[in-house]
Amino acid sequence: DTAIGFESYKDLSLSVGETDFFGEDDNNIQQIGSKRDYRGLTDAIFDMEVGMTDTIETTNYYSDDIVAYFVVTVLDKKPAALPAFEDVRASVLDNMRKQKAKELALSDAQKLYNQRADNESLDDLVKKYKAPEGIHTDEKFVQKSNLFSLSAGNSYVSGMGPSKDVMFAAFNMSVSDVAGPLAGDASTYGNVSTYIIELVERVEPDIELFRKDPVQKAQRYRTLLRNKKENAYANWFAARKKLADPWIHEDYR
Repeated sequence: DTAIGFESYKDLSLSVGETDFFGEDDNNIQQIGSKRDYRGLTDAIFDMEVGMTDTIETTNYYSDDIVAYFVVTVLDKKPAALPAFEDVRASVLDNMRKQKAKELALSDAQKLYNQRADNESLDDLVKKYKAPEGIHTDEKFVQKSNLFSLSAGNSYVSGMGPSKDVMFAAFNMSVSDVAGPLAGDASTYGNVSTYIIELVERVEPDIELFRKDPVQKAQRYRTLLRNKKENAYANWFAARKKLADPWIHEDYR
C-alpha cells in the first residue's frame, strides 16, 4: 500500500512470460529486450542449473541504477552448436565489411592527425579534412561530449558512446590536448566509430562529498563488487579456454 502511494510505482508493472532458447552472447532476449537494458541478467541466468528459481537484480548498462528485478526459473538448457555456413554467410560478410570500414576509418583519421600543427585545436584540424573518394563529409563531424567519469567497468562516454580507448586517453590528457585516432567499442549492431579528441574541461572529484554522501558510497561499492565479479569470471573463462580442445568445422578454418 505504501509503495502504491509513490508516483514512480505507477510506471512499474509485474509481467510473466517465457522466453525461447537464447545464447549467452545474444544481444537481445525474446520478450525481455536488450541485455544492455538489464545488466547482469544473462550472467546470472547462465550460472543457474535447470529447475532452479532465483531473484536477479539488474542495473542500467551505463550506470549502477537498479532498473528491474526478475524472478527466473530455468526450464531447460541445450549445448551450443555451430550453425551451417549458409545460415551465417550474410552475417560473416557483413562483419568483414564492418571490419574493413573500421580499418579504413582509423587510417583516414591517422592521416588527418598527422597534419596537426603544434598547439592546433581540433576545430582547426578538422578544417583540413578532405574526404576520400566515395566518403561523404557528413559522415565525419565534431561533437562535444558531456562530462563523464572514469570507470573500469563502464566504457560509456556520455554524449558520445562507448569507448574504452577514449575514456582512458581523456584521463591522461591535459586541457587543450588533442589525441587520436581512438577506436570506439563495438555497438549492439557491430558498428565501430573512430575518434580524434580534444580535452576541453576537467572537473576534479569532490572527495569530501563522497565521504559524507551514503548514496555515492553505496554506488561505488556496487561498482567495485560488480567489477570484481566480472574480473573473476573473465579469469576463470580464460583459464578454461586454455584447457579446451575445440573441434572447428572445416568451413570456419
